Amino acid sequence: MRSCILVLAVMAACAAPATSPPVPSLHGVVVISASDHATPAVIDRIAEWVPARADCVANAYGGIELSADVATAPGTETILASFSQGVIVLAADGHRIATAPGFDCMGSQDDLVAVEVVRTTLDRPLIAVVATQGGRRENATWLELFAVGASDRLDRLFVGELGDVTLMPGGLVYRHPTEGVSMWRYDARLGYVRWRTLKPTLD
Repeated sequence: MRSCILVLAVMAACAAPATSPPVPSLHGVVVISASDHATPAVIDRIAEWVPARADCVANAYGGIELSADVATAPGTETILASFSQGVIVLAADGHRIATAPGFDCMGSQDDLVAVEVVRTTLDRPLIAVVATQGGRRENATWLELFAVGASDRLDRLFVGELGDVTLMPGGLVYRHPTEGVSMWRYDARLGYVRWRTLKPTLD
């Protein structure tokens, strides 16, 4: 009996995911591809379209690259992300199909933290970008949600200081780190729009 229990425990340990997703505060999604590993080579690749800012501390850490099917075109796209250069989506043949601007360089803590491609109840995958902006005395970590639009533009659907974000049919629930909980409805033209702010509750 003890042998059976030991075998079951080992099987359960092997079946469990080895690591948590890079953006654990994003709920109600299925992660397709994710990384928190930045490399300088990504900065150089993006520089073909957007020059890297020489004065940006975040450049020292590099950028993040993912592969996933995020557009209507056939094949798998490449997502390149950099703190200051933004996000670029490349088609399977290498041409650029969508872009979004990066963050303003503000201090020593500027850093691209993680990028995820996730599936939700929407009919298109989302690209989640997390970055920290600011200096040692004052900084904040932000979450942005993007999707490749119908005309292959990169739409910013949501941006907010990193907190718990739960996506659901027709909208999302956002728990801000200090300002409580708010409900957002999805608008096909505008993205996620704040609908109602709930009274903050004490933990």
